[in-house]
Amino acid sequence: MSAPLHVFDEAIRLGGPAAGGSCVGHAPDTTLFVRGGLPGELVTVRATGSTRGGRITFADVVEVIEASQHRVTPPCPLTGVCGGCDLQHVAPSFQLEWKAQVLRDQLQRIGGIEAIVGVPLYQAVTVTRPTSAEGSNDAATADDGALGWRTRVAVDADAAGRACFHAHRSDHLVPVAHCPVVVAELQAGFGHRWPSGQRVHLALGQGQPTASAAGDDGRAPNGWRVAGTVTREAAGRRWRVAVDGFWQAHREAPDLLVAAVRRVLAPQPGESVLDLYSGVGLFAGSLAGDVGASARVAAVEGDERAARLARRNLHDLPGVRLHHGGVRRWLGSPVGREVLAGVDLVVLDPPRAGAGREVVAALAASSARAVAYVACDGASLARDARLFHQQGWSLASLAAFDLFGMSHHLEAVALFLPPDSELLPPTL
Repeated sequence: MSAPLHVFDEAIRLGGPAAGGSCVGHAPDTTLFVRGGLPGELVTVRATGSTRGGRITFADVVEVIEASQHRVTPPCPLTGVCGGCDLQHVAPSFQLEWKAQVLRDQLQRIGGIEAIVGVPLYQAVTVTRPTSAEGSNDAATADDGALGWRTRVAVDADAAGRACFHAHRSDHLVPVAHCPVVVAELQAGFGHRWPSGQRVHLALGQGQPTASAAGDDGRAPNGWRVAGTVTREAAGRRWRVAVDGFWQAHREAPDLLVAAVRRVLAPQPGESVLDLYSGVGLFAGSLAGDVGASARVAAVEGDERAARLARRNLHDLPGVRLHHGGVRRWLGSPVGREVLAGVDLVVLDPPRAGAGREVVAALAASSARAVAYVACDGASLARDARLFHQQGWSLASLAAFDLFGMSHHLEAVALFLPPDSELLPPTL
């Protein structure tokens, strides 16, 4: 059980940003993680929860006494109520530095990393954002790219059938009439009446909005389709994706991440590729063209539906072999061990929890000349980076992207190289 909540009569001076969209503050006998603040601000706060016997307290800003120069008016009236966007009060340009600071701290504190190929983290780790915000309805902020980017979203219908998001850390439903981070083509989904109590997934595919469920009248909004899958275009190919399955939400994310992986791996004709947690086949299918039709590409995915869609998406690529199964178990199988013994390049795109000790150890013992790690969580990336380092591998490069404007999330592509790599500079 949580300890009794502190009541804070004194103003709190906020420190740096922390994982999860909060700033760190301190009060007698407790460390605060405060939502709605900015580094350096003087604020009053209200406790919302605690842990570790009260030594850690979660809180929200009540009043800003001294505001940061980076504080802005949130673009959405539901900020602080809806649990989806936690950085709307932060200027879009400073959101990039916020996320970079958090990632640097995670790499240093969790990963034990002080520099990347001799470059200090404060120089080596930056965050960039795609500049186009196609579909944004706010011309004043469209150039920042922090709005109008989300092409897939889930809503829960309340008793009246209204589209709702959840409040922060709560089952309470918040009706949403408009969401500024969602593309214009999906906005009609927020004004529609959906079946009460149902979760509905909205997605954009080939320019047409699609819903996973129909309304009480049996129809989705005018011009929409009701289906279980959508078709997306990325990396010069078409991809069939489940409406409620995994696919990057940002319009530009698939192309951007494929380009980043290609850049760090520099695949050559004839090389073999292993794509772990391969989803519907984005990286396997994209790299297959780089290594050539006769090259071997193995893709491993544990989700049966995603693996089935991958077979459909990659049926024209004879060099790709798809394997349905858990990654850790597959790596220890006879087929997995055979692939590891002859692989040249690895794409590792694990879930938010990261890859873990067994997967990293298997890759570190393989014949791979490089591993491209696609990360959606900085702490997990840092933990796995430490595991790679323990195996003698080096973090050779890191590119971080803000593909989740107005929230604390980011995406990163890291390159890990074995100890005998010719690509490592002499200082390593």
